Amino acid sequence: MPDLATHVGLLYVFVRLFQPKLTIFSRKPYLFVILCLGTILPDVLTRVPLVILAREVFFFFAPLHTPVLLFLTCYLTSMLFEVNLRKSIFIILIFGAALHLFLDSLQKTIGDNGYPWFFPFSLKTFNFGLFWPTESIFFIPIILITIIVIHLLKK
Repeated sequence: MPDLATHVGLLYVFVRLFQPKLTIFSRKPYLFVILCLGTILPDVLTRVPLVILAREVFFFFAPLHTPVLLFLTCYLTSMLFEVNLRKSIFIILIFGAALHLFLDSLQKTIGDNGYPWFFPFSLKTFNFGLFWPTESIFFIPIILITIIVIHLLKK
C-alpha cells in the first residue's frame, strides 16, 4: 500500500482497536503523532528526495526503505528527544516503520523491483504479491468506513 493515506489510516484502525491495551496514546497523544511519523518515515526518506532532486539519485535513497537503515534512522531520530523519552520514541518509531514495511510487502512488483529486505547483507527482493500498488486507492473508502464505525462504536 504505497500511499500515505492507507498507511496512516490502517495505523489509526489498529490503535483504536487495541486502545484498551495501548492507553499510553490516551495519556500522551503526541506519541500517536510520532507513531504516524514512523509509519510514513520510509516513504518520506525515499520519495521526498526523489521529488526534490531527480530520478537519477533514487538509488542513493532507496536503501532507506529497508529494515537495517530504517532501524538506524529511527535510532538517530530518537536521539533528538530528551534522554528519558528516547527509548519509548525509538520503539514507537520502529513499530510504525515495521507496519509500513509489512503493508508494502503485501504488494506485487514487476520483475525484481521489490524491496531488498536484508540490505546490505543481500539484494534479494521479496513481496507477498497480494495486490498491485495502484490498487491501494480502492482500500481508502474501506479504511474510512472502518474508522467511522470504530469511532462511533468507541463513543
